[in-house]
Amino acid sequence: MTRETSAEAYRWIREAKLLQPLHQAICIVLADAVSPLTAAEIAENIRPQRRINTITPRLTELRRMGVLREHYPRPCSITGRTCITWEFAEAFPDELERRVNQKPLRCYACGS
Repeated sequence: MTRETSAEAYRWIREAKLLQPLHQAICIVLADAVSPLTAAEIAENIRPQRRINTITPRLTELRRMGVLREHYPRPCSITGRTCITWEFAEAFPDELERRVNQKPLRCYACGS
């Protein structure tokens, strides 16, 4: 059930065009995962050897937006340390729901 919810959540976010490319990449990785992932595992799945310090701030932003939530801590398969895992939130915040009905965001890099 949880993984079905994750895939559904990702489809909703993608169709709404609410997130920047790195946010979207994080959501794709989590939607494809069999279980919640740590920040290092997400970074490794986006691009091997990607620095975790580019992922962690985006996870915090997605949590503040109500897209993701922290899950249980477990040993990370990349670092070996006990880390928080991340998963999609059950329900999306009203803020994101309202933005769906507005015109899509423009890309800050290319303007499209």
